Amino acid sequence: MNFSIKKKPKKGHMKSDHAKLSEMLAPPELASIISYAERNKEKAAAKLLVSTLKTGVVIDTKFFAFSRRKSGGGVDRPLPIYTNSLLLMAGVPHFITILGSGFAEDRTVSLDEPFPTEKEYLKDEYDYPSDSDLEDDEEECSIDVEIPLAEKKKEEPDSTEASITESSKLELPTGGHYGRIIVLPTGAHKTWEALLAYLYTGEIKFALLKSHPDHRRGRQSEGPFEVLCSPKSMYRLAHAYGLENLKKEAAANIESQLTPDNIMQELKSSLTVTHEEILKMEVDFASRAAQRPRILPSLLQWIADLSKGEMTHTTHCLQALVKEIATNGNSYR
Repeated sequence: MNFSIKKKPKKGHMKSDHAKLSEMLAPPELASIISYAERNKEKAAAKLLVSTLKTGVVIDTKFFAFSRRKSGGGVDRPLPIYTNSLLLMAGVPHFITILGSGFAEDRTVSLDEPFPTEKEYLKDEYDYPSDSDLEDDEEECSIDVEIPLAEKKKEEPDSTEASITESSKLELPTGGHYGRIIVLPTGAHKTWEALLAYLYTGEIKFALLKSHPDHRRGRQSEGPFEVLCSPKSMYRLAHAYGLENLKKEAAANIESQLTPDNIMQELKSSLTVTHEEILKMEVDFASRAAQRPRILPSLLQWIADLSKGEMTHTTHCLQALVKEIATNGNSYR
């Protein structure tokens, strides 16, 4: 699935990635299921713990997400993330449909299986090449080792919400580690790992923007079991899957990292170009900072680039900034 926006939609006709995803995946009853799931995340966690008393099953789903950007284009190095389908569906209700009958991901397979060869084509179709959570292929990075899973037994049905229960039941053969394997076509491994940790704990820690002055002084350190992810990458993923609270947290973090030194660079970023909420926020900040001497050279260079036919995809961002300065410039002095 491709959640990127290739062209700026006409005003009044913008359809969110979440809305498009809903149209592609949603059964008629999905709205009520989402409402139930959002209200019952704690119940889902409790149900999972109770079910382990009988089955010993905690992990029944394995994701593969790409972690590295290739210098020649595309991505590679898919890495695994292990999770539980019940918590996953309660936290990201769209997976109720993906894990339900009728999709390839509904098949029960050994969780020890490697990355499926039939999904190799996705490496050339990654829709966010500037993703900050992807490592560049020249970077030295540790190799994640898949940890053997505990023995699994067949899950027994439960009386909690029927739609979620039916979607989460697995017919697990005995004597192996079985479940569902899902290849994630959008979102970096680090972003998905941070998202799942957020679903479990309600907490998230964002990395510094690459444009932030402090980023150049060294990498942020990660504590034990802590995953730092780009707020821009998380905003995009949360937007695509309709996770409004997480989306707001990511947007607030992006805003907190804007400075007169990086605002012009951020205004031209791919996230800003394709998301009006971020554009409005950054235009508001830039218009207040427009009186600062260091803003003017970047603004003039931007105009010069456009006049040469470069960066034309950012034209509407510059127009929005100029309009805001012309309309409210005096009030910021």
